[in-house]
Amino acid sequence: MGHFCLLFAMGPTLATVGMVIVDKSMQGQGVARELMLDVMARLKGCTIVLQATPSGAPLYAKLGFEDIGLLYQHQGIAPAVPQPTLSPGERIRLIGSDDSHLATLYSQASCSDRSDLVEALFARESFQRPLSK
Repeated sequence: MGHFCLLFAMGPTLATVGMVIVDKSMQGQGVARELMLDVMARLKGCTIVLQATPSGAPLYAKLGFEDIGLLYQHQGIAPAVPQPTLSPGERIRLIGSDDSHLATLYSQASCSDRSDLVEALFARESFQRPLSK
């Protein structure tokens, strides 16, 4: 397998790093350290939020990361949710003509500026905005 990590740039000043994985046969040889040093060099100037397990904590502390809290991740298969039955003329408005508050809400919920991410999502051709009222 080797080694890898997941890196998500959330704009010019924020990135998240997670799933830092090194094959058991390569552990203890400095591979994770070199991988993280490379990631940190690529993200120079960015705030890096690292999602890590306790087993990696000693290495990350040596690299200057600080524990700021506990993250709970839940994995599984999401069941299909049937569409609700709507009355004639009724519809669900997910996103409409005034989406300016969504970036603010997402930024507040994640404690980081997500306006660039939301803007990029809305700019994608594959992202279809429902018609507003």
